[in-house]
Amino acid sequence: MATRLTSRGPLAGAVAVALLACTLLACGSGPTEPRSSASGDEPAPSAGSSAASPTSPRPLAEPVILPPLPDQGVIVEMRGGLLFVGLDGTVVAALPRFGFGPLSYGVPGDTILRQASRYYVFRPERRLLRPLRSKESSYRFLIDWEDRHDIPRPSRSGGHWLWARRSPAGPAVLAQWSGECEIPTAFFVSPGGDLRTVTGEPYGTAPDSSALGWTGDGRAVVAIPGNRGCGTGDRSGLYLFSGPGEATMLRPLSGPFVARMWGDAGHVVPPGELG
Repeated sequence: MATRLTSRGPLAGAVAVALLACTLLACGSGPTEPRSSASGDEPAPSAGSSAASPTSPRPLAEPVILPPLPDQGVIVEMRGGLLFVGLDGTVVAALPRFGFGPLSYGVPGDTILRQASRYYVFRPERRLLRPLRSKESSYRFLIDWEDRHDIPRPSRSGGHWLWARRSPAGPAVLAQWSGECEIPTAFFVSPGGDLRTVTGEPYGTAPDSSALGWTGDGRAVVAIPGNRGCGTGDRSGLYLFSGPGEATMLRPLSGPFVARMWGDAGHVVPPGELG
């Protein structure tokens, strides 16, 4: 049996999501932990094995089935759990007591989620969290950061590029820089290699920003976090940028959070193409 988040009609669905989101943000409580089963993307224990045996593999958790999801959206980890946010700013699902697993340095790709010591890979096309055998099983989904040497550096001080993706609707490139103190700054890169922070401000005075990916119509999805770390960040939330400084707030968020996009429409930029 799978753990299923369902609704009875549009009104019931809206109320259920609102209650889940309210519960997550207010007190961090949520549904009970899924029961164990042998379903998922890991092999089941062989017949005759004993779940109580200390040498037998741990049984898989149940898959978690989500409500209908849009083709693109953002998962936000906040205090108490996860919010699934559509690109219209609507919260479409919430999972209290869940969080992100290993995040591949923010590089777009598979998303690993966890609840306590249980790990899942997110499959948005099936609106499903598929259980994994262990944390170690999640490592095969990780993507190393790209360390692009073909993009000019925004500063002579420490830092490196994590990844770059081309817009599906033009030549613009969205790139993620990790500077000193691992301060994140998202940039637009022109075909000629010119750099502009997504917020349009000079590098060093711009708020912290984390690029998440591209919408299908060529807008950059960016998170401006509320935790300041070593840098700045006083406009906390999720944004859509059509160009440097040309922003539409998707959803305001308060307090520290981490975000990751599903359905990124960007294209991988081959090494050397930007330099």
